[in-house]
Amino acid sequence: MNPAKHEPHTDHSDANSAAEALRRGIPWLLFPWQLEQRYQADTAAERLKYLRITGWLSILLTQGFAFGDWWMVPDRFVAGAVIRFFLFLPAIAWWLFYMPRLTPTMRERGMWLLSWAVGLTQVAQVLTSHAPFAPAYLVGLTLIILVNGGMLRVRFWSALVIDLGLLCMYLAAVIALPEAPRALMVSIFITLSATCVFTLWGAYRMEHSARRVWLKSQVDAQLRAQLQSSIERFESMSRTD
Repeated sequence: MNPAKHEPHTDHSDANSAAEALRRGIPWLLFPWQLEQRYQADTAAERLKYLRITGWLSILLTQGFAFGDWWMVPDRFVAGAVIRFFLFLPAIAWWLFYMPRLTPTMRERGMWLLSWAVGLTQVAQVLTSHAPFAPAYLVGLTLIILVNGGMLRVRFWSALVIDLGLLCMYLAAVIALPEAPRALMVSIFITLSATCVFTLWGAYRMEHSARRVWLKSQVDAQLRAQLQSSIERFESMSRTD
């Protein structure tokens, strides 16, 4: 997530709040309500542009699961293809088309639903397949986590919610597959957990840095405004004299 590059607002109260937030630090990646709304508004345009570009790439990755379906769960290939091409494809396209009309919060919630829908589809394919390698296909949930953390750059709290949902899906699948090799299931769980930790840490550091940069821009803008006001006042006084 990158901070907005346009000239920041210079509201005095917001600048004071920004200075205070910068002094306290932002370990929870949240500002006071009014400042948070300003931050979301200032970064919305650039965030929207990035999401729309990477969103179209995510369509290719979503459809790419069809190759995994063919190799790992061939008896569920047709069902998976129908869902991916006739449900996910138009749903993602609609989401990207109407994204400019959605609020930043609604866009983040859309990523929740999309990630969970893709993960739930994969889990359902594994549970209903009779292919010998079907349980191993659960490792594909890792790809969803990597796409969210690496390509879409989902914000930290949204990424945490998505990852917890995917881990719950995996644990439910393990319970529903008592005959699956325990060593395989444990290995996949470790892989999923490690991927969650590393991508969440990256998301946290990236968002923390972006928020600090934005706070500094607010403080700097207010200082420049005060300096300009002082210069204009001195010039006015000199002309009067």
